[in-house]
Amino acid sequence: MYKTCNYRRYLCFVCLSMIAMSCSSYRLSKQKVSYPLMENTITIHKVTSKPRKGKEETASYVFFNMHENENTSVRAVKKFLKENPGVLFYLEHDGNRIISFRMDGEIYRFDPNRIFTDEGIRKTLLRHGHFSKEGHDVVQGFGTFLIKTTAAYAQSGYVALHNNGPNAYSIMSYQAGGQYEADAQAIHQNEEMDIDDFYFTTDSLLFAELSNKNWNVVLQNNEEGLDDGSLSIYTGRKGIRYVNIEAEHGHKKAQLKMIDVLSGIWEESLK
Repeated sequence: MYKTCNYRRYLCFVCLSMIAMSCSSYRLSKQKVSYPLMENTITIHKVTSKPRKGKEETASYVFFNMHENENTSVRAVKKFLKENPGVLFYLEHDGNRIISFRMDGEIYRFDPNRIFTDEGIRKTLLRHGHFSKEGHDVVQGFGTFLIKTTAAYAQSGYVALHNNGPNAYSIMSYQAGGQYEADAQAIHQNEEMDIDDFYFTTDSLLFAELSNKNWNVVLQNNEEGLDDGSLSIYTGRKGIRYVNIEAEHGHKKAQLKMIDVLSGIWEESLK
């Protein structure tokens, strides 16, 4: 009797899984590339949504998650890609936000979202440990590789995916008196939204659209924002469209909604 019940549960699980798969418009194709960082290896995952039927299509922007411990965003965008075209890149190393490597007896540590400018590389290495010209060059090579790997899919820009802790980094960080006040050119806040869930963009058109829809959104000061080596600074200074979809850890439903809203206005705003 026990085995029969287990078998029935198994059949039920299989049937439900098949129904869920058949309801998805797209299937996810997965690839990965290994990048040697001295004795360590960084894995760069690529997830592409491919239609189950009909002609293949893709979005003109790329999703990019750089912090391995911010995985609510990865789960959210994978769900989105089951119903929409697009490409996602995310990093895997040792489960942490910070990446490390050893060279010439020294341990170097850096934030992978602080390596897209020379000044950013210098700051992140100094903040997390040791700096040297040789260490800088190693990190710079990795940052250049990430840009080259993702750029082909980012024809109209990047959608970064991040998660934060409750009431730590939030839209309030950019308000008057906030830690990053100088980095914001403009802010729109919906008082009814969670302050931890917000958009951060380099693009004034997207800022206007998201503001009109009453979403929490910050427009970066591309000219005078602090050079921290982030992807937003890199893209802002090169005139590349960029949006970070920021949400609190565990807010998968909210982040998925934000992804869906952004995808609906991205292409339209380019016309």
